[in-house]
Amino acid sequence: MKNIIAILLLSLLILGCSKDSNTTDNNINDLTSGSDSPNTAHFNFAAVEKQAKTLDSNSRLKSISAENVKIDGTADSWIFKYSSVNIGSYTSKYFYFRSFDKTVKCDSIIETKTTVGDAFISETWFNSDKAISIAENSGGKNFRDENPDNAISASLSQAVIYNASPTWYIQYSSKTNKEKNFRIIVNAVNGSFSLFQ
Repeated sequence: MKNIIAILLLSLLILGCSKDSNTTDNNINDLTSGSDSPNTAHFNFAAVEKQAKTLDSNSRLKSISAENVKIDGTADSWIFKYSSVNIGSYTSKYFYFRSFDKTVKCDSIIETKTTVGDAFISETWFNSDKAISIAENSGGKNFRDENPDNAISASLSQAVIYNASPTWYIQYSSKTNKEKNFRIIVNAVNGSFSLFQ
């Protein structure tokens, strides 16, 4: 697990700093505009943000994730993690929201030690449909063709590295052979990506 986290952080650093990162054929304006298609990560974002700010005006988005993501970037449910740091304390409040279609609910509020290794998402990010499209065109479709029993998970977060950008981490995995997977990290601002095994 530590190796995966180290690889993820290193890849995020490379994505944020590399001039030679892969980019898609998509127009960057198309990437950053995103869509608000139902059941994408961004679809209920405004409603989740409003609820989080109502519970604690200092709360900020830390991550978004979903399991069983479809190839159009939609999922039955997205989990949004918000955090509010208690000034002068080593604890933070973490708010977990779940979005279903047009419904948003707060799953839990936990106060615990502040976690390290992730930051607040600091800027506008493109939607899950764009991220999955990049993954599909960069090897995800080939993985699905070779492994029809696949599942896709996606998460958006930002590393605690200077000048890091919000980043989509997408994993395709075989349900029957857990060792078979395809993983891609996609910069959620400019569309550059990195593959890792």
